[in-house]
Amino acid sequence: MGLLKQIQDLATSSSYSLTDVLRNGLVLASLLRNDDLREWLKHELDGYPTLGSVPSYRVIGASVAGNFGDEIGRRVTGYRFPTETYPPEVRDQVEKVYLTFGVRELERMIEGNDDYLRLSLPANMPLPSPFLDLQAYEVWHQFHRSALEQVLDSVRTRLLELVLDLGERFPEMKKDEESISNADRAAAASVVNLHVSGSQNVIAAGTHFVQSAHLQVKEGDLEMLVRALESEGVPTEDTKELKTAIEADGIPEKKALGPKVAAWVGRMTTKAVEGTIAVAPGLLVELVKKYYSL
Repeated sequence: MGLLKQIQDLATSSSYSLTDVLRNGLVLASLLRNDDLREWLKHELDGYPTLGSVPSYRVIGASVAGNFGDEIGRRVTGYRFPTETYPPEVRDQVEKVYLTFGVRELERMIEGNDDYLRLSLPANMPLPSPFLDLQAYEVWHQFHRSALEQVLDSVRTRLLELVLDLGERFPEMKKDEESISNADRAAAASVVNLHVSGSQNVIAAGTHFVQSAHLQVKEGDLEMLVRALESEGVPTEDTKELKTAIEADGIPEKKALGPKVAAWVGRMTTKAVEGTIAVAPGLLVELVKKYYSL
């Protein structure tokens, strides 16, 4: 069995740990001599070194809760902080969890039967104290286990889509490991970049991938955004829907997408993952964010 088929089988079966799938991916990265793929796989296996290096699919939303008490024994337990009343910049910071852990730790966290999971908050988190006379002795993020399951599925799907795309574009890779080693490194790297990095520097051209200049979208320039999206494979009828969504949402009050634009991005991302439109999900999101200067 060829390596691509082996990774495909591992990635599509829930019987195999994602850790095992990614380790096989490391063999693929070595054969392709692709440092970007190797680095991504290593980070997924061993964890990300900083919050800034965590990819967007590993950032999840969470509520904040804590236990409070004083020296005379008064206690308030499981208090949920009213983060929805905080200033936008504070709320945005405290309601996000950056999952730096390796996938084995994430898998371990969902091994139990608990629907809701906890992670302690960093000590420097800017949380206003809800009680004047009580001190917090434990504060944590709380989120549903499905959020972690979605992260793990995203990683598994990303690697699966990569090997499927490599097999489709370079059929000779399906034969054996030697064929993978002998493949055009630059051509294979463009496919890796698309799936692993979601880079806006990679565009589709016929049946091959080529490097292009950075796609430019100026803040607030709707026509430039539409041209960029359509050049990347978003159909005209879908960009018309985006125009309507942007007009309906108006100018966001905070650094976030409006509800109608966010819903549009969600639909387009689903289409991209299903393969009904050609644009890469990461690139689609990046272009819309450029429009809003996020």
